[in-house]
Amino acid sequence: MEHTTELMKTLDEELSLCSELLYVTRAQKPAIISGDVLGLAELVSRAEKTIRRLRDVEVSWAELASRFALESDGKPADDPEAAVAALVASLGDAHKTEFQTIKSRIAGLLDDIASANAVNEGLLRDALSYIDNTVRLIAGAEGDNSIYSRLGILDKKASLAAVDETA
Repeated sequence: MEHTTELMKTLDEELSLCSELLYVTRAQKPAIISGDVLGLAELVSRAEKTIRRLRDVEVSWAELASRFALESDGKPADDPEAAVAALVASLGDAHKTEFQTIKSRIAGLLDDIASANAVNEGLLRDALSYIDNTVRLIAGAEGDNSIYSRLGILDKKASLAAVDETA
């Protein structure tokens, strides 16, 4: 029974973290659109922290399954996935149903996260393209006598030559 309680607690934590990650991923869209670089950096940092916590949950799943295998079979599990499957199979019917319901909700959240990430990726790609085109325009990528390099850095020789020609 201890394993069941711990498994369900871990599953609830995974659901909560996936919900948090979806929230943070969706919150990135307005930050990208508005050009709020600091806000976006905060959200990305928060998402990274949430992902690290999700990895910790995955480790705790494996540890729990390994402990279950050791206690039930008397030997450590060779295959972590098989150990998790054995742990889930040991659940009572009510807990199995709850387990499947929560896993389905997590799968739905992961699909929503993937969709939100795809939108954010497109927005970022568009923003970077806009910035790149602006820098090319400023730098005169076609070779006209710009005083800026392609990276938007002031070219001292070109700027001195421009000043001498206008003086």
